[in-house]
Amino acid sequence: MKTNLTIKNFRVFNENGVTIELNPITILTGCNSSGKSSIVKAVLLLNDYLTQVKKAFENNDEIELSRYKLDFYKIPFNLLGQFDNVVNDGSACHSITFEYTTYSYMISKDVKVQMKFASEGNDDLNNGYLHALIISSDDGIIYSTDKEKGNLCNLNTIKNACFEYLPIEYLVFNYCGLESKYEFTGGISEQDYEAQKEEMITYLRGCDTKRRADVFKHVRYSDKRSSIAVRCNINPEILENPIENGSLFKIPVIDQLNQIEKGKIKDYVNEHFLKNAAQNVIYGSNKIIDDFIASDCTSFGDYFKQWEISYLSELRPTKFSLFGESPALLDRHIISRINQDYYWINWYEQSGEAYVFSADFDENAKSQKPIIENTKQKDIDSFENRDISFDWLYETVMLWNRVAGNKGIGKYFTFIQNTFEPDEYRHSTMAMISTFAEELVLEVIFPDWCSHIEYASSTRAKVHRIYTLYDNDEFSVMLKRYFDAKRKYLSDGNKMQVQRKDYEIDSFMNRWIKEFEIGESVSIDSVHRLGAQITLHKSSDDKGRMLADEGFGITQFFSILLQIETAILSAEGEKVNNMWALNQLDGYGSDKFHFEKNTIAIEEPEIHLHPKFQSKLADMMVEAYKKYNIHFIVETHSEYLIRKLQVLVAGKDDTSELQVSKDDISILYVNLPKDVAEKGEPQVRRIGIGEDGRLDSPFGSGFYDEADNQAMELLRIKAMGK
Repeated sequence: MKTNLTIKNFRVFNENGVTIELNPITILTGCNSSGKSSIVKAVLLLNDYLTQVKKAFENNDEIELSRYKLDFYKIPFNLLGQFDNVVNDGSACHSITFEYTTYSYMISKDVKVQMKFASEGNDDLNNGYLHALIISSDDGIIYSTDKEKGNLCNLNTIKNACFEYLPIEYLVFNYCGLESKYEFTGGISEQDYEAQKEEMITYLRGCDTKRRADVFKHVRYSDKRSSIAVRCNINPEILENPIENGSLFKIPVIDQLNQIEKGKIKDYVNEHFLKNAAQNVIYGSNKIIDDFIASDCTSFGDYFKQWEISYLSELRPTKFSLFGESPALLDRHIISRINQDYYWINWYEQSGEAYVFSADFDENAKSQKPIIENTKQKDIDSFENRDISFDWLYETVMLWNRVAGNKGIGKYFTFIQNTFEPDEYRHSTMAMISTFAEELVLEVIFPDWCSHIEYASSTRAKVHRIYTLYDNDEFSVMLKRYFDAKRKYLSDGNKMQVQRKDYEIDSFMNRWIKEFEIGESVSIDSVHRLGAQITLHKSSDDKGRMLADEGFGITQFFSILLQIETAILSAEGEKVNNMWALNQLDGYGSDKFHFEKNTIAIEEPEIHLHPKFQSKLADMMVEAYKKYNIHFIVETHSEYLIRKLQVLVAGKDDTSELQVSKDDISILYVNLPKDVAEKGEPQVRRIGIGEDGRLDSPFGSGFYDEADNQAMELLRIKAMGK
């Protein structure tokens, strides 16, 4: 788990909140009751909430974010109490806020996701429910949904990234053809591929290297089955117009009007587009033209783009929850039409010429010659009292375009004529960028650590000779997960996965059992109708002795090994940089297996372990991270574990695979609330590790210096002759 997490109004953390940097190996230390456990529980609660939403999405359920909850009745949250017990006593808004950062491959930027939870009076169980969600980057808000304010999507903040992303994604799918979760295979014939290969490779080499790599990663890691262009049934060549002209809408009549002098445009529109129009249409059109003439814009196209930018900054598509009933994710609806609220238009076409009528046009008159509707004065008054908006401008321009005979121009937009409803225009670029926005929201709302965090408490295992699998205690759940992961790993459907991983079952556990001098190997066997039996073997021909005979400390340590082994077995992934047809690009063609990220949060792993073995815990965690992409959040008081991490950063260990970067480790010292109030200490202080292994700031008093203090006290007593 690599992210910055901000926690506000959660237990000891007040409305000012704390921001913590979570790295692949995160160490939480400090005095008892300082808030270390609160940080771990906050991470687990947020993960549990996002996992609920993710499962619903994977089941194709309709997503309403307030359906899911911070469930304080689940283990291990059940010991926290209800929402009212968990929210900080000083909270004025009586809400809990979580913020996290995640890197988006779709826009190649860090994105911040902010979620605010509150209780609801109709829930007697007093859990927490989402009331607001904000997704933003350094360019501004991308998407927000609020129980009171409704929803907002700012397409301007992602427009350029979308234009860069779509052609690369299209080429990957068109030429590589994603056929499974792990590998790409040919999507076109070999003959067609060879004919177009050089052109494709040349284009991809011309793209920004980082941007290209990010798009490849998103395509591989997100389990996509088709490109956005394929889903929208369009070719990304349509992006040439918005890239060149800055507008998402390719409307021929605008190009036509750009050729007309600004002072003559009013006469031109009235003569060419409004001869047979209803009076309210004429009035509305002229009001727009007068506003354009009064503006600083030199062309009508610039005037349209100015309104378009404003509109895209506050986009509220009809499929969003507009009335504040429930925060919701962007759904899979493609935005195809702007809201038409200003005048209800019916189109009537006769002898190839289009005429415009108001909504109360008599349908029975269709057999008669076209008429000019004398709209009532109240309809014109309603326009006079309205401010111009993009909705109004868009509908008017599309009306002019229709009268000019431009029903649609193929790849750019499609005209859909309705008899009793306003006409629709499906703009391909709007379809593409709105689908891009939907996928982006899903990417950041389900970061790579979502649903991949496990927890090991300080009482994670009991000493039993036979472990029943029917109980729901922590260790029984671990065993069931291990057996399930092992079965899936060995199943016929995963034979190729086994070959790609090139991993021998239980090899990690056996290696570290040997390192901790417990034995040579371990066997975990299902005992029919009873449960599971864990046996440690001193040699290959040793019948072994039960784990229960080794004592409480070894049992606690083994439970951590079991979780790591299970994470290795269950991890999915793919061959890194292995895309068919792209092996000519620099750095592609490797067969190395990529393990998906898994995180284990462990409470006091050093319990009942000798200092020598507390130190070895650091070695074990670093190997699990570097070889199998397993991350750790460790709540600890162990000086030996931290000291060994310093040594590993400094590179003084002879085993190169155990060396780790200082940027992969985050040491967080959590101060007592009284020290925050009385001494002005930060609530959470990050202690950095230098390249030489030295810490850039000291721990709080009583950590490293406690042994020195006691030694000095002994010297003082001896000097006094006592």
